[in-house]
Amino acid sequence: MEGARRSGKTTLMHQTITDLLPTTEKSNICYINLDDVRFGHDLEKIHNAYLELTDTKGKIYFLIDEIQNIPLWEKWVKSKYDKDRNIKFIISGSTSSLLSKEYGYLLSGRYFRISVMPLSFAEILEFRKIDISTKVSIIKNKTQIRKVLSEYLEFGGFPEVVLEDNENIRRERLKTYFESILLKDVILKNNIRNTDKIENLAYYFLSNVSSQYNYSKLAKVLNISTLAAESYFSYIKDSFLIDSTTIFSY
Repeated sequence: MEGARRSGKTTLMHQTITDLLPTTEKSNICYINLDDVRFGHDLEKIHNAYLELTDTKGKIYFLIDEIQNIPLWEKWVKSKYDKDRNIKFIISGSTSSLLSKEYGYLLSGRYFRISVMPLSFAEILEFRKIDISTKVSIIKNKTQIRKVLSEYLEFGGFPEVVLEDNENIRRERLKTYFESILLKDVILKNNIRNTDKIENLAYYFLSNVSSQYNYSKLAKVLNISTLAAESYFSYIKDSFLIDSTTIFSY
């Protein structure tokens, strides 16, 4: 399960646990959020501690949230699947390159990939209980639809932001999301020292939505090399903070 922070991955994890509970013993379900520093980054220790502290019988469900900062986690998961078929992993991460090419190939056929994005405009209308099922209902609700569209274009579709009525709190939440994604999923994940440059680049993209760009121009604007501009762009895109469309695209 992959997607930007605060887009709903953890909620889906908790819903999965709720769905499992009627047919699965509580002790057979283990949920770990690796944003909690108390867990550390040693998956083997976490797994062994769980087995030591619980009396499990039957299939185990191991849910790991925000796994992207653990190098080669796929190798560890594969080793567990190879040793024990009576275990299932449900994993989330805030990066589009959650699976490395090498181990993604090794896990081929053993995983199902889900992308969790912020709410679409249609989903927000559903949240607000605005009917768009027919042409008549669209015409009838035209004023409401336009109002929600205006809000969507300004504030986006992050669930907690959509459900918040106070505009000041909305803006503050979006600012917090931006800072958190940039720090945890871009700067720390890629060991970037020149933080000002990549922060300026992120601001540039968010301030120039739908504009054309090239790496040479970005390099000149930020006074960095073209190679650095290309790398910084890929890091920001990988965090789901931005997306891009090539000039030739259907």
